Amino acid sequence: MNPKEDGFKTCYQCVAIQSCFPFKKPNKEVARELAAKCTKPFKGVTTDVINIVGQPKGMSRKKAFRLTQNGKGQWVGRDRVKLG
Repeated sequence: MNPKEDGFKTCYQCVAIQSCFPFKKPNKEVARELAAKCTKPFKGVTTDVINIVGQPKGMSRKKAFRLTQNGKGQWVGRDRVKLG
C-alpha cells in the first residue's frame, strides 16, 4: 500500500512509534522511508477507523492498538481487529 493513498507518510504519524522506537526517534528522511516499507497490521494514523470482526461499528486505531497491547484483542489483518 502506498503511504500517499491513505495520508500516512512518516513514522511520526503512526500509532506505534513508541513501540517501534522506544529510545531514539529516527530523523525525518529515515522515518519516511521506514513508513513506506512498513508492513505491520497496526500501521497508520491514530484517528483511522478500524473494523472489528463481528461488529458493525469500528473504533479508532489508537484505541484498537491499546486494546491489543493489553491482550484484549488481536490484529487479524490490515485495519481489522478481533476482540476477546
